Amino acid sequence: FRFRSACHDSMPSSPSPMSAEEVLAREWPAIRARIIDLAAALDRIDRAPGEADQNRHQQIAQSLELILRSEEANRVEQIQLLLGRDYVKQWRERFAEGNTAAEIAGQPVGEAS
Repeated sequence: FRFRSACHDSMPSSPSPMSAEEVLAREWPAIRARIIDLAAALDRIDRAPGEADQNRHQQIAQSLELILRSEEANRVEQIQLLLGRDYVKQWRERFAEGNTAAEIAGQPVGEAS
C-alpha cells in the first residue's frame, strides 16, 4: 500500500527535513509496538468469555481496512469520522443531568458504540 497519495505528490513542495524512509525509520518502533498492542487486545477480547459488542468490533475492522486500503494521506480524518459520535445539540443539559455517555449521545443504555 502507498503512504502518499497523488494529491500529496501534486502539492507544492516545501523543504522537508526528513525523507519518507527517514520518517519510517524514526516511527517504526512506535508503529510496531502499537500493532503488537492492538493484536494483544484483540486476542484478549477473543479469549474472554461471552460476546463483545458487535458494533465496536465492526468499527475496529472498518478502521483497520481504512488504514490498509486508503491511498490518501487523511487516514486519521477518516477514522475519526468512523469512530466519532454524532453531535448532540443539548449535550450540556444531558451531561449536567448526570446521564451516562450513551444517554448523552442519545442512545438507550446497552446500545452504546
